[in-house]
Amino acid sequence: MKYIFGTKNKGKIEHLKQIFKELPFELVIKDDLKDASETNHHIQENALEKAKFYYEQYHEPVFSIDSGLYFDEVTDKEQPGAHVRRVNDISLSDEEMILYYSQLADKYGGKLTARYRNAIALVINENEHYTYDGNDIASEPFQIITQPHEIRKEGFPLDSLSVDITTGSYYYDLKNESAEFTEMNEGFRNFFLKHYKHPLVTLKFKGYAPIKIELYPEYAKDTVKNFIELIQKGYYNDKALCRIVPGRLIQSGDPSLKPENWTDDTPGYILNGEFDREGYRNPLDFIKGTIGMAMAGSEWTPYATAGSFFIMNKDETTLNGIVPAFGRVVENLQVIDALNQVETHQRYGYDAPEEVIFIESITVDTFNYVYGSPKKIYFSILEP
Repeated sequence: MKYIFGTKNKGKIEHLKQIFKELPFELVIKDDLKDASETNHHIQENALEKAKFYYEQYHEPVFSIDSGLYFDEVTDKEQPGAHVRRVNDISLSDEEMILYYSQLADKYGGKLTARYRNAIALVINENEHYTYDGNDIASEPFQIITQPHEIRKEGFPLDSLSVDITTGSYYYDLKNESAEFTEMNEGFRNFFLKHYKHPLVTLKFKGYAPIKIELYPEYAKDTVKNFIELIQKGYYNDKALCRIVPGRLIQSGDPSLKPENWTDDTPGYILNGEFDREGYRNPLDFIKGTIGMAMAGSEWTPYATAGSFFIMNKDETTLNGIVPAFGRVVENLQVIDALNQVETHQRYGYDAPEEVIFIESITVDTFNYVYGSPKKIYFSILEP
């Protein structure tokens, strides 16, 4: 899914770029944005007004954010609210804002207790609109003082006047990102994910009812891209259940898990493991119904196979963070129970079903979004 960000504010653009790094969406920035009006006194209404304006310009999904600044000490007439940059019907530059608000703080004894409230509006189409202005995308109280910090960030001029209430330090001097800022980012992420349709897989084993699996690219983007690509290419057609561990899991796809067993029947590559390791975190728990991609090899490596997936028939949180989880069964979980009860043998050195159970069909609905290909690591680089 591609979302146009309806803003010219460079600071907001950089902020949302960081948030979108952990989302399964593409952030689109347009250089030819027209100026949208903000005629409302409420930030939620302003955000929706801007998002609708830009949707009419591009006819593609678009979102806008509006912010309001509120002080505890000032009069109603002096309260900036939704019009932080506009004073007496004049739009202020960044430096003019620093001057005006430092003087306002001086008027009230040198500091003002402040809080930002944010509102976001997402327009998917002419009939599908979503807005939100919850506390999890608002700031905690802070102070605006008279003396600005030397650092300036375009689009966020008042950050130069902002200090932490507890420490009295400028936010620019605090070394670590505050828990509040992290929580605000999470609030924005949750808003987008709430209104996002996850890819939905329909998997049917011969003789059994179809199951539905929801995929979560926000946790394992390349693993999901790969699974979708293989399904669409027909890789899993007529593959069988290769492994059934009674009371634990079922496994299908590529039976050749060890490098020495790689054959032309495998996808021909492996993937970077999207589990907890240096530079990556996957918080999805391995509870019953979770789908994971098998490890590439019998011992730990930073890689995962590209073809061999398994579905848990029990909670097994010891797998959390060491194997890539990338989805959950959301319909007909009882089919996994039934498959897990078939008779097995160990003639191949692992739990294999006595009766060969084939995949009859597997499809994926991406709701018109093209996920693209994953980063592939080819066997020529990793010789057995």
